[in-house]
Amino acid sequence: MDDFDKRPSRSWQRPCNGLWHIHPGSFWSGHKIYALHHNDSYHPDLFRFDPDRWLNKDTAARTKTTWAPSSHGARNCIGLNLAMNEVLLAMATVLWHGNFRTAGDKNLAAIGEGRADFGPGRHRKGEFQTFDTFGTSTDDPYSQFKRRATN
Repeated sequence: MDDFDKRPSRSWQRPCNGLWHIHPGSFWSGHKIYALHHNDSYHPDLFRFDPDRWLNKDTAARTKTTWAPSSHGARNCIGLNLAMNEVLLAMATVLWHGNFRTAGDKNLAAIGEGRADFGPGRHRKGEFQTFDTFGTSTDDPYSQFKRRATN
């Protein structure tokens, strides 16, 4: 480690039972995803099996903000890229073999597009909107799929 790594850093302060602890600069600690997923303020009564907890919109919304099982950045899970490539191949296969169009019902076809009440830059009709959270959140459009005729 160079001198930069050995200096204590205030960025390593962590609250613990209401007290603040500063880890020595040579000590690296990385457990934030585990800590997020096991924080009772985000996931009440998390060790009790309760599938119904996902039916409550408030609880589900709060939980989604902390869900990052594969981490982020340069040290994320190697399986994340493998899984993403598998999804891309599956989507490419579906797109290659099919024709798509928006749903025939105008109300269904409009789901996921911009609206004036979404705010600046999100007002465009016909433009699919994605909203940033810890991951992403969308209101998916309804579409129809029909297998292409092969000659």
